[in-house]
Amino acid sequence: PLSPDEWNRANRYLRPQVRQRFITGRTALRTILAESLHTDPSLLTFEYSEYGKPSLSDKWKASGLRFNLSHSEDRALLAITQNRELGVDLEFPKVIPEADSIAALAFSILSSSQKAASKTSSLILSIFISLILI
Repeated sequence: PLSPDEWNRANRYLRPQVRQRFITGRTALRTILAESLHTDPSLLTFEYSEYGKPSLSDKWKASGLRFNLSHSEDRALLAITQNRELGVDLEFPKVIPEADSIAALAFSILSSSQKAASKTSSLILSIFISLILI
């Protein structure tokens, strides 16, 4: 039930795996929203903010239904609400080779021995960087 615009976007992905994730995510989004609105998924239309965030357009906007879809790797997270804006973000932790040296700068309140003993410093840094980028 994707729109021609969504198919164009999907076909711009060079890697088939990423393309399929986009198609699956948008199909699920349309299916879930359509169920909430008691309509056919192919009838839904979207508009996009200046940052690319989709929202329902035309007659669907008046429903007050708001959503946010985030995906990372092979997982997706969809949140839906009524008459409230919302945002979700899903990120898989990434291994950062320089994590300890960056953490030493970012978390100077920890003593050197605590930083050296911490096996979670790369995870902490990933969370820290994710929070900064939000």
